[in-house]
Amino acid sequence: MGSAQKTEIGDSGEIEGWLMSAGQTDVTMNLRTSIRPRGLLKLGAPIRIINVTVENPEGFERAVRDRLMS
Repeated sequence: MGSAQKTEIGDSGEIEGWLMSAGQTDVTMNLRTSIRPRGLLKLGAPIRIINVTVENPEGFERAVRDRLMS
């Protein structure tokens, strides 16, 4: 299945970013500050919440935490 990228107002009421495969995501990241995702033609709306599909959610979470703590 292909992956998709989109931004929309999520259940949080904030604009959320989505990087998904087969319409599903495994991990939600809440950022401290907003970022502007780069699309093919322009910058997207500022987002603080990113929903992504990863192969190993627990390993991904551990790797991100390790990286942030180093």
